[in-house]
Amino acid sequence: MSNVAISGALALLLLASCNDAKSPETPTQGDIQIVRLRAPNDASGPSPDKLDDALMKKRKELDKCYAEGLTREPKLTGTINALFKISRDGSVSEATDAFGGKEPGAAVALPDTEVARCVLGVIQLTNFGKRPQEGEAVYSLKFVPLDR
Repeated sequence: MSNVAISGALALLLLASCNDAKSPETPTQGDIQIVRLRAPNDASGPSPDKLDDALMKKRKELDKCYAEGLTREPKLTGTINALFKISRDGSVSEATDAFGGKEPGAAVALPDTEVARCVLGVIQLTNFGKRPQEGEAVYSLKFVPLDR
């Protein structure tokens, strides 16, 4: 899988296209396990827990991205390691799949690039709170379909 990067207006366009897609009548379900791998290391900025909270507030949107992928591939499984740059105003200036879904010891990359773009678009539009300096964060998002 090639690296996927999202920035600026492209994030809005991609997120809108994810939201405009018709939802299945019986939603296919899956779980997204979100783990912080690295937070910005500026002690005077928001705590790592506040970063987690900001991302968890976007959970419904992230779930919707995954649900769209599950309609195409009911057993869609994989990982996105989201690396994003947080600006001083708390906005995300860039979001990428840092390791193309693979990191030493990580699970298989998420093979659905539409889901990856949608997820990175959601992160791109998340505000993580003002901080004294720019910083980078990395979160691992593991996508696992639920058994019926």
